[in-house]
Amino acid sequence: MRPTIGVITNPNSKKNWRHRGRTRNLRRVLGRHGHLRETRSLDELPQAVDDLIDSGCDYWVCDGGDGTLNWIVNTGRERLAARNDGRPMP
Repeated sequence: MRPTIGVITNPNSKKNWRHRGRTRNLRRVLGRHGHLRETRSLDELPQAVDDLIDSGCDYWVCDGGDGTLNWIVNTGRERLAARNDGRPMP
């Protein structure tokens, strides 16, 4: 069974910095239905987005701040366009 929900989390965001066990809790909640990627820098985002695309996740969740959401949406659009396979943005 492929994961349905892809989550990219930024442990450096203010919200996640305050709640240290958040990544562990997300993994537990997602279980086999989700794919979680933790990114500690912007350099890790393209690979994290590629992982969600390759995993076939139908839904993408950004767990960080507004900056994380902005980078995920823009990186996702760029990576999907580069593949040129007609797949829509989740």
